[in-house]
Amino acid sequence: MKRLMIMMALALTVSASAWAMSYEEAMAEARYLTDKMAYELGLTSREYDRMYRINLDYLLSVDDYDDLYSSSWRARNSAFRAFFNGRQWNLYVGADYFYRPLSWRNGAFVHNIYMRYPRRHAPRYVVPCPPPPRRYGPSPRPYGPDCRDRRPGFGRRPDFDRPGFDRPGHHHHHRPWRD
Repeated sequence: MKRLMIMMALALTVSASAWAMSYEEAMAEARYLTDKMAYELGLTSREYDRMYRINLDYLLSVDDYDDLYSSSWRARNSAFRAFFNGRQWNLYVGADYFYRPLSWRNGAFVHNIYMRYPRRHAPRYVVPCPPPPRRYGPSPRPYGPDCRDRRPGFGRRPDFDRPGFDRPGHHHHHRPWRD
């Protein structure tokens, strides 16, 4: 009987630790959640770093179902309330995937952020590329190194560099000068 009780306690301990996230997994989930929060709430880099630490602490403190909305969840929300302005707080509370980042379904944790952003390996929060310039020549590039590569037609040579550029009918809009 004593041996059975020890085996049950050991099995319960192993299964409870299997529910808990590893440190690396918690870091990755906290980073992804914080990226999406920074994008939607418009946070500064200083707020981003602080929010990342708060999210990481919360995710590391959750081990089982009872920890989802316990004191660590309340501490997370009160910390966010302290440095969000009114607009950010209302957006945060209104977005259930931020306010309650974890839920419990079918005996396992579910990260609610993936219901809103299903592509986990999508790029993190980046400044979007500007529209293509209207004139030839270099444009200022405060948007990141890969923006020019995604513009349509980047890397193409201008028409006058192509072989046969002066051939009649080369352009669809080609019209003879005289009738």
